[in-house]
Amino acid sequence: PPGTPNVADTCTSVPPTSTQIVTFSPTETGEPASSPKKTLLLYDDDGSRDGMAALLYLLSYPHISIQAITISYGEAHPKLYIQHMGCVLDTFGISDIPLGAGQDMPLAGGLPFPDWLRQLSDNFWDYPLPNADKTYPFQNAPELMVSIINQAPDPVTIFLSGPFTN
Repeated sequence: PPGTPNVADTCTSVPPTSTQIVTFSPTETGEPASSPKKTLLLYDDDGSRDGMAALLYLLSYPHISIQAITISYGEAHPKLYIQHMGCVLDTFGISDIPLGAGQDMPLAGGLPFPDWLRQLSDNFWDYPLPNADKTYPFQNAPELMVSIINQAPDPVTIFLSGPFTN
């Protein structure tokens, strides 16, 4: 009908939500321009699908160096879910990222996640995992986070997804 906007009209009239463009410049240490300084990153999630998608993206980004992966209380039981993370890393041939699991309860006064949701995450949403019988070593998540930050030669970016209980 006349006067009805088409998709092109409605999409082009929406202003961008962000104008920040992230760029990397060479470090001052004389490194070649083709090897920008990596961002050190500590990844902390609660065993969620969206957190898993974020981790896979971060692992593929060449300018990010993941220093540790920790799982906090939330959608999954941390000590179980960190084993799933070990399987995923193993699938990609990654064995040098330390793993950590936090406490398996909400902080004081917090409400627990529903059991049905935690069960889905505990089962890795029924996606098959290779090496499912293998056990991957892990540390206490809060202690691992403090250790990574204290030992890092540069500032560490912390990616938090979930209820932030670590």
